[in-house]
Amino acid sequence: MVKKKHLSKNKEISCLNCGFPFTGQEVFCPECGQKNKNNKISFGNFIREIFAGFFSWDAKFWKTIFPLLFIPGKVSKDYIEGKRARYTNPFRFYITMSILFFLTLGFVQTYKKYKDLNNQEILGKNNTIKEQVFKELDKAEKKADSLKLIIKNDSLKKVKDSINTKKQLNSFKLRINNNDNINSFLKFQKKNPDLSVNQALDSMNVEKTFSNRFWYSRSKIINDFISSDEEQKKFNSHLISYFSIALLILLPLLAFFLKLLYFRRNFTYVEHLIFTFHVQTVCFIILTLFVIIRFLTVIKTSNILLTFSILLLSYLYIAMKRFYKQRWFKTLLKFLLINFIFSILLAIIVSLISFVALALY
Repeated sequence: MVKKKHLSKNKEISCLNCGFPFTGQEVFCPECGQKNKNNKISFGNFIREIFAGFFSWDAKFWKTIFPLLFIPGKVSKDYIEGKRARYTNPFRFYITMSILFFLTLGFVQTYKKYKDLNNQEILGKNNTIKEQVFKELDKAEKKADSLKLIIKNDSLKKVKDSINTKKQLNSFKLRINNNDNINSFLKFQKKNPDLSVNQALDSMNVEKTFSNRFWYSRSKIINDFISSDEEQKKFNSHLISYFSIALLILLPLLAFFLKLLYFRRNFTYVEHLIFTFHVQTVCFIILTLFVIIRFLTVIKTSNILLTFSILLLSYLYIAMKRFYKQRWFKTLLKFLLINFIFSILLAIIVSLISFVALALY
């Protein structure tokens, strides 16, 4: 029995994409690679193409993520040695993981807001809870009678105000000490919230410089940060949106310093950049796991953060050892130095990004 040779159905006489003429046997265009089919798109074909593209990329995804996570430095080393077909492009993989991290963070924050609103609605409808709260307040008020003398002398009030002020200012992480007038701006704006910038500066007898105008215009926002946790959360979300841009500035700088540290090694700047992209990709993966674990468990944030830091630092050290192939002690010295440089660069960029975020908020 003669087996019939499977022939593709020639749906077009030439490629619809580039115009290459078909002979009758082509499944894909030999010129541009587009599949040989007619120009009618059914819903089924559209869905199949979506999942076909996804699983085609997904194969490279899994071949990249496992060695990247569990064999530090291997993917970077393979990639610069030409073994690239099996791995996802480093920059593309970095973008994918950063998007996944920000999506996860956004989902968690949105869920928490929904949960808080739902709890407030339940609390508002539950009169029993209200009664219990008022009873507890009455008890607390009775217990506070013994402290009235201290309160009248204002000593407790001063201590309390001092503690609250320090706590609020610590939570507001922007450094604004470079302007001598900022504290007076904050106090004056709080007492006179309806005055315009020019009116306020005239009332304070302060020169109308660009710096003074800027800081007084921001004083309302800063006062809102200090007095409102909700405003702080909004600004933090606003700040996070600039974080990905900051990293795109930081990573090329970090690659430049790696180039200086390993100047005797035969590595190009782009090869150092590939290594930094892979390390930062792992950082995003660990951060995503950190957000998920913090969301799903009751483990203390400090404990999770400590574990995250140890994992990431250990990963970086092993990756540097495997990628650059130097001795353990020499790698340790360069590991400490690159982390010191990274800390300085991060502090500078975070300060700049914070200032920009405040200016545009």
